Amino acid sequence: MTPFDDVCVVKCMMCRLSEVPSDSGAPGDTYVSRPTVTTTGEHPWDAGSWDSPPRAVSRAPANYQPPPHPAQPFSRRGWHGVGRMLSGMLSDGVRGVVAGGVEHWVRVVGAHHGGVPLVMVHGGPGESCYSVERSVGEELAKVSTVIFYDQRGCGRSAKPSEPDTYTMTRLVADLDEIRSALGLDRIIPWGVSFGCLLAAEYAVAYSNNVERLIFHAPPVVGPLHPGLWSLRPNAVDTLLAPAERTELRTQLDSLTDPIQRTLTAIGTISSSENAARFFYYDPANIPEPDPAAPQMNMEMALALVGTERPDLADDLAAITIPTLVMIGLWDRHVGFDMARDLADRMPNAVLRIFDRSGHLIDEEQPSEYIEAISSFI
Repeated sequence: MTPFDDVCVVKCMMCRLSEVPSDSGAPGDTYVSRPTVTTTGEHPWDAGSWDSPPRAVSRAPANYQPPPHPAQPFSRRGWHGVGRMLSGMLSDGVRGVVAGGVEHWVRVVGAHHGGVPLVMVHGGPGESCYSVERSVGEELAKVSTVIFYDQRGCGRSAKPSEPDTYTMTRLVADLDEIRSALGLDRIIPWGVSFGCLLAAEYAVAYSNNVERLIFHAPPVVGPLHPGLWSLRPNAVDTLLAPAERTELRTQLDSLTDPIQRTLTAIGTISSSENAARFFYYDPANIPEPDPAAPQMNMEMALALVGTERPDLADDLAAITIPTLVMIGLWDRHVGFDMARDLADRMPNAVLRIFDRSGHLIDEEQPSEYIEAISSFI
């Protein structure tokens, strides 16, 4: 699914999301270690929001329970050798793995490498790993074992009989059941956009099962941040023609709810002549439409609106797992500041800035993206 498909999805969501209560919810790239952030360019930092579909607010509903923190009987060091041995027993290919009563589509590539595998955790919510699998998956499989899977109800995985299982707690449990079914003691979750939230929740709940963490454009903010959606209208405003800007500001004057303001801004940019620049640093990097790409699962997307935890950032700050945080300097969905601040919170995180990319780093700077992950693992 391309970002332009996302715009169509957002438009379709506008009336459906109205039912959600407003209180629910060429220059070189630079490695940056905390606490100092540097870059080789002279570009101003861009403040955006997150990727589609939007959520109402950045706090979880009152009845939301974070994933459990299970007892882990062995130290991370003790699991290390076993995890490497078992991951070497994987074989390449596609298989169905049942987790939480739902058959998940799982593909293993590069199994001959052995070692602790990368597990790609896709975005959305409601999309699939299809696009990332094709942009950088095969190249990464040349240096590491990589496991791709589509979350329940997404892409090539089956849909659950009960839609109320589209919860973060269930997604975290699914990932752990898939890990166990594949005979792996440890994994490297590689989250992309929304997938960073799932990878982060998994790392908090099952830290002993995580060797390293990789976040690509993480929409994780702290409790004092104004919210995932509060900044996106401003990111849109900067790209509009004067007449479009005036029209958008007039429409926003009567709106106070962040979700409605975001939807209005997205609707404006989608019909603008500058729409491509909202999604990509260089519009020439936009791939041709792929008719084989799976469609987004709107039911799942709507079920997860407003469920991100504002205290997740604090939980991540308490773990010591080595973490790579990657962000495009021109990412107007998440915004550079979110990734920078998260990397600064986490004690063993490094920040990689891609100065010729928007949200989809794997499509705009694939070689640098692969190099960043390869050198980190």
